[in-house]
Amino acid sequence: MSRKTYEGNVSIKVTTTDKVTVEKNPEGKFNAQNVDELLKAMIEVYHKCKADPQISKERPNLCLGFFNPEKGWDDTKLKCKKGFNPVLLAGYGGTPYLAILPERDVSSTPRKSVLRF
Repeated sequence: MSRKTYEGNVSIKVTTTDKVTVEKNPEGKFNAQNVDELLKAMIEVYHKCKADPQISKERPNLCLGFFNPEKGWDDTKLKCKKGFNPVLLAGYGGTPYLAILPERDVSSTPRKSVLRF
């Protein structure tokens, strides 16, 4: 499965399914280059919502919404585990989403050569 980095800006939103996640926004201040800041801002929004008694009462199941296929997120410390990084990727239809993936050394990744006939 090929992972494509999302090219564009995003902003943070709280969905109707009680997830703090990202959405496409041309005026958004986050993108693939500052994804660490994006994750920190998502955690801040999560904490603000949990601290507000009204929101906390309305949304008791509030959580951070991102893709974590290899369990690289520590829920107790609210941070990435060692060897994992946040990445902003493009999903189906170009929709942005945040994923916590293992670090990759791009320089040592073997590349397939092109065969031309």
